[in-house]
Amino acid sequence: MSKEGKWVWIGGGKHTLSTIHVDNLAAAVIAAIQNFRGGQIYYLTHGEQRPLKTFFTEILRAEGIEVGNRHMPRGLALLIAYIVEFL
Repeated sequence: MSKEGKWVWIGGGKHTLSTIHVDNLAAAVIAAIQNFRGGQIYYLTHGEQRPLKTFFTEILRAEGIEVGNRHMPRGLALLIAYIVEFL
């Protein structure tokens, strides 16, 4: 959709996103396995949170794709999703 110019940001792309590099994820999984204690929860993050729009814009721009600023209110997107699921 991004290549065809049909990209739409739901809710303006303002949702926050926390990412982690795959090497750091692998190291964390190994550490969790080696130090296993049942019932524990591990939150893995690179420590940086940023808007979803910023994250994907940077990735797509690196591929030469500009997605623009078209957006759809979150409530409208949810309504459409419910209707499509019902059908």
